[in-house]
Amino acid sequence: METMHEIPLLLKKINDRMYAKANADLGASNMTFSQMHVLIFLANEPQHEAALKDLEKQFQVAQPTMAGIVNRLALKEFVETLPKPGDRRAKIVHLTSKGEAFMKQHREDMKRNDEKLFRGMSEEDCQELFRLLSLLYEAVISDTQDLPGRALAEDGRTGGRNG
Repeated sequence: METMHEIPLLLKKINDRMYAKANADLGASNMTFSQMHVLIFLANEPQHEAALKDLEKQFQVAQPTMAGIVNRLALKEFVETLPKPGDRRAKIVHLTSKGEAFMKQHREDMKRNDEKLFRGMSEEDCQELFRLLSLLYEAVISDTQDLPGRALAEDGRTGGRNG
């Protein structure tokens, strides 16, 4: 099946273009796609916060990468880091009111971008795409669990795009 060999390259091209477009769109706000993803994640959490270690796992990046993203967001006053109760070595990342305001301001832009991205696709198409990509992701995780170092794995120990 020749198409099967084209899928990984197509996924990389899609990812690269999405990052480039998002970073261009966010450039005026001095934000990156990676930083925005962290804000979105925190905004969707019940207390608007998460442990730094949980962010590393969620975004599958190494601790220094996530710490850099969080530090840049903290410099913008969009998040604050607090010691985790009971374990002062661990950090909790909390979305600030300034971060919440930024998210509200850009929520419509994100919605419009999503609509453009999936134009021509029905809700059922999107659900099927999500299902198929999830299957592919699970296969990749299963096939790469024993790789050392920078391999993608569920434990969050990977390199990643700094943001």
